[in-house]
Amino acid sequence: TYYVTQWVINSYGCKDSITKPVEIQPIFTFYIPNAFTPNGDKKNEGFKGLGIGIDNTTYNLWVFDRWGLMIYHAEDIDKAWDGHMLGHEDRPVLQEDVYVWKVKFNDIFGKLHEYHGTVTLVK
Repeated sequence: TYYVTQWVINSYGCKDSITKPVEIQPIFTFYIPNAFTPNGDKKNEGFKGLGIGIDNTTYNLWVFDRWGLMIYHAEDIDKAWDGHMLGHEDRPVLQEDVYVWKVKFNDIFGKLHEYHGTVTLVK
């Protein structure tokens, strides 16, 4: 919160001022990439959202294959999809393809946000 003061003087020399608080609210942003490369080179290995002002207790990310089968789900914005099928992390990374994702969460103001899109897995 900042206090802003305005001083005025009219053409007759009369002076006055007023001070009011100006509250700067935190910002909200969300970004999610459209491609990632889980190929072991330590660059761009996982797929996850990034942002500011997100209530992580409400965060959900789902990834689906082209037939609508859910292949990944996360309830933490810091947890990235590594390209494996959910429950089959011992098997190789899924094939190079385009996958559908959906994300749903509340921001710190309690407003619900829902986004969807596609992500390309590139090896």
